[in-house]
Amino acid sequence: MKTGFVLLLVVAGVAGGVGHDSVLKQWKEIFPSDVVHQDALARCSSADHNFNRLSSMARDACYQRWLQPTVAATGRPPILSMSNPIDIEASRGARQGDIRQEQASDFYRQVRHLDR
Repeated sequence: MKTGFVLLLVVAGVAGGVGHDSVLKQWKEIFPSDVVHQDALARCSSADHNFNRLSSMARDACYQRWLQPTVAATGRPPILSMSNPIDIEASRGARQGDIRQEQASDFYRQVRHLDR
């Protein structure tokens, strides 16, 4: 019994060592490090709950559907390359008449007055 278990462990270790590269390659295809491919797979998963990341045909169809020629040129998904008007306005400085900004400023003025 004990030798059978040891033999099983040895066989499992050899099989794991031999198949390590193929398993690692498959893992990188299922969970890519490229942001563009991650975004495409996330969109496919949210659009179709039966989407199978393990299927190379499903991944290829997903990339054909969601990756556009402009993505290959820019290296960014379309959602990340679009300008956001709110962020652009905020980068110019505080908006005039923003009650949150005014209340925060009033609060800090009061606190600073108490410290003196």
